[in-house]
Amino acid sequence: LGLATTGGMEDHGQADLHLQEGDGLDIFSGLAYLFSTKHQGVREYVVSKLMEVAEEEIEFFIPQLCHLYSNMREVEGNCILRFLSDRCAKSAHMTLKAILTMQSAVDFAQTQDQRRRYNELLRCCEG
Repeated sequence: LGLATTGGMEDHGQADLHLQEGDGLDIFSGLAYLFSTKHQGVREYVVSKLMEVAEEEIEFFIPQLCHLYSNMREVEGNCILRFLSDRCAKSAHMTLKAILTMQSAVDFAQTQDQRRRYNELLRCCEG
């Protein structure tokens, strides 16, 4: 996956996005696009490519993905919820990492909605 814009990341998803196959996924760029884009199709595509990344490479980013999910509206974050749920279902290690992240973060949630989303994600990863 190659991600390039005609603008910059400061465009927050408004730039023309060119998705090119064959380059391999740069996880940092993928997370930046998940954070900045307003386009659900881009989010879905990036998450589908993250599903192809090895567990060892993605596990470092579990806290970032959990936090990103907690700060998105429900529709925007559904693809991240599915990604984390799928990864947790396949790996006890990923499940423990996600659960520990969410249990520590829920106490520091700034809004009720954020706390609710952490708890929702926690339930999905636990079962």
